[in-house]
Amino acid sequence: MPALSATLRCVHDDQRSFALGIQWIKVRVLGTIPAPMIFGRLIDETCILWQESSCDDHGACLVYDNAFMSKYMLLLALIGKACSILFFFGAWFYYIPPKTITNGDTATHQKQTDTMTSQQKVPPNGHINPAGVEKY
Repeated sequence: MPALSATLRCVHDDQRSFALGIQWIKVRVLGTIPAPMIFGRLIDETCILWQESSCDDHGACLVYDNAFMSKYMLLLALIGKACSILFFFGAWFYYIPPKTITNGDTATHQKQTDTMTSQQKVPPNGHINPAGVEKY
């Protein structure tokens, strides 16, 4: 939910649907595809006793080492949290807020409205639509 709120606040109105689509593609590719393989590998690493099968292949795990499993899961959670914190501060450091027009800055506002044609007006959010692009 915080990523959704951040995306909706940081992206221009006309690009929000595209930004949300890209965000969910990244979530699916980085989260839901490799996660079962990573957790399966970690769980298999903690197996002490495998069930024998007739095909010279190991079957299901009969006994797990709970101490190693808890350490592996804690390490995986800490790595995920460290990456999350790193990306948060990276986004915070590189974020450039959009330029907006405030009510107190009348000279800049007057200059911009003088240079625009009569069809273009500055909306309350301060973003000016490119020429020829209309919102529905």
